[in-house]
Amino acid sequence: MSQIALPDISKVRISIVSFFLLMALLRLTFFDFYLSQLFGFPVEINALGGGAFNFVNYICFGGLLMVFIHQGSKLSTFWPSLSQYAVLVVLYSINFVLSPYIDSSWFLYQLIFITMAIIVHIFTFKVRDWDDRFFYRRTIWIFWMMIALVAFCTIQILIQYPISYYFSEFNDAFVHSLDDFGIMKQRYGYLLGFLSAYTLYMVRDKYVKVPILLLILFAGFGIRSYMIGMIGALLIFNIGSLKRVFAAAVFTGVAVFLLKDQYFDNLIYDTRFYSYANAWNIINNFPFGVGLGGYPIYTDIFNRQIFADFYSVNAILDYVPSSPESDYVHLFGSLGLALGSLHLLVQARVVWLTLRLKAIARPFEKCILFLFCFMTFFGLGEDSMFTVYFWIFFGLATGVITSLIFRSRRHD
Repeated sequence: MSQIALPDISKVRISIVSFFLLMALLRLTFFDFYLSQLFGFPVEINALGGGAFNFVNYICFGGLLMVFIHQGSKLSTFWPSLSQYAVLVVLYSINFVLSPYIDSSWFLYQLIFITMAIIVHIFTFKVRDWDDRFFYRRTIWIFWMMIALVAFCTIQILIQYPISYYFSEFNDAFVHSLDDFGIMKQRYGYLLGFLSAYTLYMVRDKYVKVPILLLILFAGFGIRSYMIGMIGALLIFNIGSLKRVFAAAVFTGVAVFLLKDQYFDNLIYDTRFYSYANAWNIINNFPFGVGLGGYPIYTDIFNRQIFADFYSVNAILDYVPSSPESDYVHLFGSLGLALGSLHLLVQARVVWLTLRLKAIARPFEKCILFLFCFMTFFGLGEDSMFTVYFWIFFGLATGVITSLIFRSRRHD
């Protein structure tokens, strides 16, 4: 039987969602570095040596304007579903007024990124009956492009280091092999999370699915935050099935065994420990945080004082890293305890609704919800919040949740 074509309006909506999805994934690659060089900006293609002009952010903003120009008059949705975004805007506005903001442009960026998330939310929700085969055809080339990147990165490391070193010193092997290409381990782990979700729920041929999953796991096993994100997402998605919970528990046990020397035994020496302690210091001194973008500046100013307050002579570092090293450190350091907790509740609601509604989700919807759960746990050890890709994925997740809520009401 031939497949019934989707109405043109649905194709437009899916194309808009696909565009922002592609932009989010490109932001996780070395795209910015090379495009910066192409346009003549002075950039070192090395994560430790210099940043890149964020072309993806500006391309996304251009895409946002185009959506308003061509689809603005047609924008409609279940407006109460946007109340969660209204809460976030209010939180950021209060924070902007009451915290010692260093750079007000961060506040403007977040308003733009949240607007992108709202647009993605609306168009994801409006396609209430996803034709997964159609979406698969629209996005599979993106998937294979990213898998090719993963294969390149893995081969590049193995060419430079023996496999025994790859297993024992993954972090060192990764940094020294891939930094010169502009591949950053933090973003790479995030990318692997998306590829894991897409492979699990969108790729149906097991003879393709299994090898790809093995490649992704091999590529990411040494990225602790990736492993934590996968463990958390697997547990959320398998609650209710004893067999699956057992499988997830086995996966967790293997991950803990592989990571115990790198993470659990040496936590006191890990930069994340310093960042966690620093967040507590900020909360004590600034009830409404130091404002978006203020964490590294605050840390630089008070570095020695913070170190003296928190660390013993056994600490391996004599400074506090300026990177938050965790979404939640970044969140509470930027917004303070009260506003940060409300922000976290908005995110936790999506995870809670995922638990309730995942059973009626279609493959694409499961893919996005699995990714959001991955993001939630991944954020324990990496700071990706307040970026354009975080908000695009957040918009996808809230759009899917709203669609599932309406579907569950129809079923009732």
